[in-house]
Amino acid sequence: MKILVLAMILFLGIQEGVRGEEFKVVTTEFPPYQILDGEEVRGISTEIVKGVLEIAGIKAHFYGYPWPRAYRIAQKEPNVLIYSLARTSEREKLFKWVGSIVPFNVYFWKLRDRHDIKANTIEEAKRYVSGGTIDDIKAIELVKLGFVSGKNLELVSSDEISIRKLFAGRIDIMPYDEMSFLERIKRAGFSFDKVEKMARVDSISHELYIGVSLQTSDEKVKKLKKALAQFKKTKRYKELQKEIYRR
Repeated sequence: MKILVLAMILFLGIQEGVRGEEFKVVTTEFPPYQILDGEEVRGISTEIVKGVLEIAGIKAHFYGYPWPRAYRIAQKEPNVLIYSLARTSEREKLFKWVGSIVPFNVYFWKLRDRHDIKANTIEEAKRYVSGGTIDDIKAIELVKLGFVSGKNLELVSSDEISIRKLFAGRIDIMPYDEMSFLERIKRAGFSFDKVEKMARVDSISHELYIGVSLQTSDEKVKKLKKALAQFKKTKRYKELQKEIYRR
């Protein structure tokens, strides 16, 4: 009887350890880096994250949510990985950081036929109404730069809504990563030839990261960091980097 009890305790302990290695991975639509296709999550960043998890030997389930929801989940639950995440001084203590994975170059965009709009500097951009997504780094940065919600900044729940508002003339401009904007516009059914790039938002144009929730153990974060460093040496990582710059 004692042997049976000890065996059950050992079995449950092993099962708990296995469950403890499982991660919830949250992200949002951000092509070509993250693409939500039904219940499947694809894209360049997704392939990098999957490669890292495989090397680390960590099982995970991927979930695509609107960005505000993904962002909240990653701050409240243990063993949550979030990507692709801009790293800023305000966010530094909100997550544990694994490492950078893809470039991020943000510019203001307008419709090409809006000849009344000229924004070659941030100060000039403030004269117009910009779109932005709640809890998204681009909108957060605009507020820091002097944009005011309800005045020259209209916040919505997704980037797609802002894109549709831009093409409908309901906002004047919007900030977006150059690589992803091309994909987002095509997926929304519009032509990239209809938009024009203006001022660069230098303060957030760096790289995007993998982050994990603060409740996640340092041991697991260390394992993920080591796995990312290993993945960056692989042929597949180099192929994914080339794919970014071919677009």
